Amino acid sequence: PTSPEIPGSRFNPIAIDDEAREEIDVEAREVIDVEAREVIDAEAREEIDGGIREAVEDDGKGGRRKARELRAAAECLRKVDHLRLKMGSININGNLKDKIAEVEEYAYRGRFDMMAIQEARLKVGDKFAVKGYKAFLQSKEMQSGTSRGGVVLLVANHLAAFVSKETCTTKDQLWVRVSGSKGNPALLVCCAYMLQESESKEDRAAAFDSLKERAVRYVEKGHDVLILGDLNAKLGSPECLEEERRIGKHGEQGNRSSNGSLVVQMLQEANLINVGGQ
Repeated sequence: PTSPEIPGSRFNPIAIDDEAREEIDVEAREVIDVEAREVIDAEAREEIDGGIREAVEDDGKGGRRKARELRAAAECLRKVDHLRLKMGSININGNLKDKIAEVEEYAYRGRFDMMAIQEARLKVGDKFAVKGYKAFLQSKEMQSGTSRGGVVLLVANHLAAFVSKETCTTKDQLWVRVSGSKGNPALLVCCAYMLQESESKEDRAAAFDSLKERAVRYVEKGHDVLILGDLNAKLGSPECLEEERRIGKHGEQGNRSSNGSLVVQMLQEANLINVGGQ
């Protein structure tokens, strides 16, 4: 079989064994279609082409590693161009370093592009790796240690080149930016773990104010915003048609908690909706 020719690249599959070349061909035909190649913006295409050239010209690990690099680049082209991203979120209740196998299984079954982890409880300087993902953490001074909290965002390798961490000095709130293509707005994603209602009202209000103000600022700039995580809130039943549109009618019914009121206020002021209740 012949390897695919990718417009705008100088892809030359030299010194790749036949098995790896066939694997590359099959994956490329499945993932890269002509329309996607035509509409991808020049900057993203050049970044992908550079990754392909590096994978092919490297004499290191051999053909199979090169095939994986090409698959990642091709998947990145498709994912970012069409903004079809699958998100996951999980509270692991501490000891992330001892639960890597469970996290990898959860990610594998969900096939998530991004996964938000709460209550990681990493100690300052802790290192870990999750297969197939790049980990984004808050700065060392913002990590929670072993008591409670701690947030991590895992970004699939095929997407990581288009993701950058935003500066944020609020504990247990981690923001990243996913660059848009084809003139699409950037997507700002937050992994948040909010204070429990046993904490003081002032501290909880300050944390929610920080989350809300940043979401409002991004929305006003024309960006898309997605907040994932454990907000320790119960929204309860919508009290009017406007609230039903915001929080949905399929969530947990009943009385609204104090944190729930702060969430509803944030939804209204940042012009967001509760996806889980729709």
